[in-house]
Amino acid sequence: MIATFEQVQSIVKDNPNKSVIERGRQASKKLMLHVHGVGMEEAIRHCDHFASKDVYKVQKEYAVSNVDLFARLLQQEDMVFTARGGSTNFRLPDSDENALNAILDNIEYGMNLRKWVKTFALQAYRCDPMGIIFMEIDEPVIDNFGNIIEPRTYPTYKSINCIHDYQSSGRKLEYVCFRLSVGEALSFGVIDEKLKGQKKEAESMYYRFVDDAKDLIVVYKEETVRLVTEITQKNPIKNIWNKTPAFIVSDLIKFDEPRCFFSPLFYVIELADTFLQDRSIRDLQKKFHGFAKAIEPLLTCGTCMGNKVVNGSDCKDCTPPGGEPTGFKLKTKVSDVARFPLEIMEGSSFDFKRIFGYITPDIESWEKQDASLQDIEELCEMTYWGTVRMKRPNPGKPGEPITATESISNDAPKEARLNSTADWAEKTETMIAEFIGRYWYRERFKTASIAYGRDYVLKTPEELMKFYQEMRTKGAPDFALDEALEKYYQAKYQNNPTQLAKYLKMLNVEPFPHISIVNAKTLITDFTEFNAKLYFGEWSDTIPDAKWLLTPATLLIAELKKYVAAKGLEEPKPEPKPAFNA
Repeated sequence: MIATFEQVQSIVKDNPNKSVIERGRQASKKLMLHVHGVGMEEAIRHCDHFASKDVYKVQKEYAVSNVDLFARLLQQEDMVFTARGGSTNFRLPDSDENALNAILDNIEYGMNLRKWVKTFALQAYRCDPMGIIFMEIDEPVIDNFGNIIEPRTYPTYKSINCIHDYQSSGRKLEYVCFRLSVGEALSFGVIDEKLKGQKKEAESMYYRFVDDAKDLIVVYKEETVRLVTEITQKNPIKNIWNKTPAFIVSDLIKFDEPRCFFSPLFYVIELADTFLQDRSIRDLQKKFHGFAKAIEPLLTCGTCMGNKVVNGSDCKDCTPPGGEPTGFKLKTKVSDVARFPLEIMEGSSFDFKRIFGYITPDIESWEKQDASLQDIEELCEMTYWGTVRMKRPNPGKPGEPITATESISNDAPKEARLNSTADWAEKTETMIAEFIGRYWYRERFKTASIAYGRDYVLKTPEELMKFYQEMRTKGAPDFALDEALEKYYQAKYQNNPTQLAKYLKMLNVEPFPHISIVNAKTLITDFTEFNAKLYFGEWSDTIPDAKWLLTPATLLIAELKKYVAAKGLEEPKPEPKPAFNA
């Protein structure tokens, strides 16, 4: 869309999509509360029926946010950005392709584009689905020789809270209008004495409007919208992309309102509300009733000796605030002793446990509250992932965990969830890369093709090793065992790429890797191959890690055979066959 200036004025004045923007702000407020703990001061609701104002004040003050809940819920989703595989292609000549990859390797804050998507765009996808990714361009810089250095372009995340209005077409935007803060207006070079001295985060009267053709700043003052001329930068600026350089963060469109988008966390928010309230109640209960109540007899005040008066005045040590002296200690110490006459203590009816003791907290109720919170967390996990991580008892054999096969089948919904996030990340990264590619290469750049890896590691190393051993016991073919063992190595060394590469190379070099040494002699009939298998462990200890990484598998196999040949082993002659008389 290319808006006329009259249309720009109307958009700034009338805010035609105000209801859409407001829905986005309300959704973001709720999501930021649960995922990042923003706005906790007003998160806990007060119900007069259950809590007095004093109790509510304590409940609100000590409430714990849901940040930890969502940290656990979303932890596994990082695998989208670490999964093996994937590809990137821009269909440019090799020199330009390498140059563009170098640009994308340092896109902003020292991050490559993929890490930027994980750090900023993914968080916005979860917590601000109707916010936008907006492409900014640095101001031109002149070097010491008077040459203009081509300014770079880079992605930025713009919160829905700073957007005055926009018109969407799917994720793409026809235009976007920002309400500038005082700090932003000054950073764009606006000259206005009234802005000086104001807080930088305060809203100003200035607006930034961007469409397919231009990027301009206007001021809305005294019911009039006009182009800002008191500014140090050029205004308006031509849009070199010929389309609005922005798109909506989320790809999840509301079916009943196609102009609105929602977060992938939408379906767990009501459960998160319940978790937040219930945990605050449980914590409040512990604070009020978490201490054992001591039962003890009244002990005579040591200051007034029970007379209530000291030097003609009320005894301060046994007088409660605003009350009368009691003659008994208001607070006891561990060293205080309660004394009883010997004849009473020797009586058969004397039982000090009836006089001294503790009323302990209601542990059973706490345990029920804890279990209830665990149930809600499990529901959140089931709702988001389609399954839960915790092992449930085998229904066929109570007390035994589910089998590896059952466990693998439960990975399917997790993979579907991860693939959904990967689809979004691929598209988001592609859209940003295409803006950057078109900025630097103009009409020579056609399109970007970015694919994420989908080889997720969803099991622990122990689970994967057990699965591999079960497959080997059942006689699975070698290609399936190779795949299972590779999965084990990927899980065990996922944070150590050097060791991962080493053990994957060893898998390709070791003869018959799925046959144990015990069974090797009966199963490997070739003398050379058997000895290579037998001495593989001894030989591999002589190979440094760097050599495992840099040497092709074929050369390593040749070195192994050379190592075995140097031992001078002789193949035993076959035993003579018994002769039979004719």
